[in-house]
Amino acid sequence: MLDKSTKTKKLHTVNITDDVYRGIKHHVQEKGGTFTEFVNTTLSASLNRYKLIEMYTPYINEDFISENAIYLNDSKLNKIAIVRLKEFPDTDLDNTGFYAYCEICDSDSCIHVRHSLVTGSILKLSILYKKV
Repeated sequence: MLDKSTKTKKLHTVNITDDVYRGIKHHVQEKGGTFTEFVNTTLSASLNRYKLIEMYTPYINEDFISENAIYLNDSKLNKIAIVRLKEFPDTDLDNTGFYAYCEICDSDSCIHVRHSLVTGSILKLSILYKKV
């Protein structure tokens, strides 16, 4: 995970809430490694994700996230794209659960859906109002 030169680099302290700390600690115990390695790897991946988004969709910006929708400003289309979670119908025997859906593109695989998935914005939506 981390190279040996990390030990010679300057370390910084960060405040983590107790519930998050316990969750990470449990995850690290199951997967192996150290808490420091996990935090550094996760933060590094997050930075890389934002660099990718800047290259991949420089014309899309997150405007607002409500309880059940992501509003993306698409300067290329000059429109606001709305991405929501939809539930697969009971008749779909191959799929269960939820999927992201863009109302402006009428698609579940457009650039707006992919942007929402890569940025992690989709994780901020509340699906509590739907049956789980």
